[in-house]
Amino acid sequence: LEQKGAILSRGSLDILAFAIIGGCMYMTTRQEIHIAIQLIVTSLAVLYIACYKGLKFFTLQAEATDDKSMVMSKNDALYFPVIASCVLGGLFVLYKFQIFVQELNTFLLIYFAYLGLCGLKEVFASHAKIFDLGNKMNQTLIFNFKLYFDIKFSILDLVGYALSGVAIYYYVITKHWMLNNLLGVAFCIFGLENMYLGKFVYGYIVMIGLFFYDIFWVFCTPAMVTVAKSVDGPIKFLFPKNVETALGNQSDFSMLGLGDIVIPGIFLTICLRYDCFKKIKANGESKLMNALPKTSGSFSKPYFITSFFGFVLGICLTLSSMFWMEKPQPALLYLVPCILIPVGLLALIKGEWKTLWEWNEEEEARKLLTSEETKKEQATQITYSKDI
Repeated sequence: LEQKGAILSRGSLDILAFAIIGGCMYMTTRQEIHIAIQLIVTSLAVLYIACYKGLKFFTLQAEATDDKSMVMSKNDALYFPVIASCVLGGLFVLYKFQIFVQELNTFLLIYFAYLGLCGLKEVFASHAKIFDLGNKMNQTLIFNFKLYFDIKFSILDLVGYALSGVAIYYYVITKHWMLNNLLGVAFCIFGLENMYLGKFVYGYIVMIGLFFYDIFWVFCTPAMVTVAKSVDGPIKFLFPKNVETALGNQSDFSMLGLGDIVIPGIFLTICLRYDCFKKIKANGESKLMNALPKTSGSFSKPYFITSFFGFVLGICLTLSSMFWMEKPQPALLYLVPCILIPVGLLALIKGEWKTLWEWNEEEEARKLLTSEETKKEQATQITYSKDI
């Protein structure tokens, strides 16, 4: 009963966060809401949901999942800013000189529609499981195509794809800003739920690299703003500046790139997983590994809380600079130091800097599982000996 209550509590908080996002969007159609309020409310609610979803990593390890495609390596961390620069620069050239723009936008629209379909379906499925709807709708349906191959779907999958398909269809037809933001929320949650840094050092490498990437492409070239405005897809959150815009009668929006949430978010999620790992290791609570993704987690979260408030400070500084200078600002210029410096100082104060820097979440999770399996084997052997 205690675990059931914790699961419902976790799910209720998720639904509350979604309600806050939806309520904020709805209120903009009734009265003008300052851009800063919209941006802060949306980004914090998305981060809250997504970071706890990132605890799924422990469940994957507990199930001995071998898929490491979303776990970052050292080379991934080093080359990430370079690859991002090449992609951004290439898109800027195409849009600047009007090269295959229509074809490019069509391709990107199809690509983002596919990602949105998968992302919305996964978000729906994960929250359905929180309220035990997943178990009730998890009956597998097998479609046989002339014995050549089988396609397996659960009822939950079909419902999720159907609802997501409706949202994608209306987005493609209308390009409504609310549906754009809905897809943006799904992308952020799905991304942070399935992207893992592996090591804190990789987080520092990526964040510092993208710190300079953002500064260069925003301040030194018009590429970032040009691409953000030109790409015909949900790559950014749109915040209406007035009621007429919210109702669709004008097109006057402020923007926040999804990367400005996802990039800091992957660092916040590893902070939360590190706090979780310390709790598991200290108490030997191996069963907590499966429960935590669904619960609010009754454990101390010093690194996550520090990084979360660092994000709040960074986004406030970004907004202040944007309104003061009256021009677009590279959000990572403010977010990166506001997150990395406090977390580093906290590790130094607690005397955990070396541990934090060398911590490998994959290896440590495997060690815990191996230790638990060894204990079970020993307990089985003892019981067997007594029976003999």
